[in-house]
Amino acid sequence: MMSLPQQDRRRLIQLAAALGGTLLAPALRAQDEYGDATLRGAGSTFVQPLMDAWVRQYRSDPFQVMRFSRGPEGGLGDSLSNDSLDYEPVGSLAGIQRIRTGSVDFAASEMPLGSDFLRHNGLMQFPWVAGGVAVVATAFAGSRTAAASAPLQLDALTLASIFMGKITSWSDRAIASQNPDVRLPEAPIAVFHRSDGSGTTFTFSNYLSRNDAEWKQRLGSDLLLKWPVGSGRKGGDAIVQALKSTPRSIGYVNAVQARQAGLPIVAIRNRSGLYVLPEPNGIAAALEAARDGADDVDRLPIDAPGTASYPMVATVFGLMKDPIRSTRQRRAANFIAWTMTRGAGLADRLGYRNLPEAVTKATLDWLGSKA
Repeated sequence: MMSLPQQDRRRLIQLAAALGGTLLAPALRAQDEYGDATLRGAGSTFVQPLMDAWVRQYRSDPFQVMRFSRGPEGGLGDSLSNDSLDYEPVGSLAGIQRIRTGSVDFAASEMPLGSDFLRHNGLMQFPWVAGGVAVVATAFAGSRTAAASAPLQLDALTLASIFMGKITSWSDRAIASQNPDVRLPEAPIAVFHRSDGSGTTFTFSNYLSRNDAEWKQRLGSDLLLKWPVGSGRKGGDAIVQALKSTPRSIGYVNAVQARQAGLPIVAIRNRSGLYVLPEPNGIAAALEAARDGADDVDRLPIDAPGTASYPMVATVFGLMKDPIRSTRQRRAANFIAWTMTRGAGLADRLGYRNLPEAVTKATLDWLGSKA
């Protein structure tokens, strides 16, 4: 459905193959534990808060979507019990590997896969939902200097320099020039990043690659990076905990998780030169400005034009085996259809954004053509 650069496709395939042995065993244990009746998903930690809410409501919804059923035995047949739907937030790369091996029924990731990779592994990919990647900076935690009453402001070049280790102090001129009314502490910056294969990392690094030539050459845009500085953490929750417990630190995480944890979120400079927070309106503006739901890397709603657009918008993509043939696959497709219809309101309430109605309809019609 899209074309990643050949080098990126090769790197992803190599990463997946290298991790295969370590990821397959936990997946098989999950299969033994939950049994054949359980629908299993895995992947993105970015979508975990929404997935948890979806699963809770889906289990209790008496009007579950039966869009892809083939007679009474083709769909779910009955309401899912409390133990019949499970999602493991293991990271995008691990989720990709698990759907490749068929040890889960669906996966979620924020990095779109190339058409060759999908075809080779018998996979289908579809846009699902969107949300903001937040930069969190605890620059004033424990400091005697005056804290900023407004959010700290940073642009892509400054962020790239911090995460490459070129800027090491909060009082650096590049930070101070964007925050002229703030007394920044004379203190080192503690940098946190994801150590696992993460779609949040992909969105963050893709934004920086679009704006900083040195970043693009040295680190690029991927699920897993060779970080020159900083301390790695596995999973979004671990990043949140590290930021909460470390004064004067910086890191990136799902905006929903950052807000729920009460962390200070940075306003990021967009293409119009305005500093914008990852609020729902800014995410919606970016989706509208880009080609909504596009799964081509160049057309993702990252660094989208427009005065209101938030520049780091992640698109969550679903992955399933292609085509949809078995009862289990149709049950999984029914759950996905439910999230895009009856479960759509949960996304907006949590701070994610549903894709435009036309994109959702096209996705559901396309899934139907596979069933």
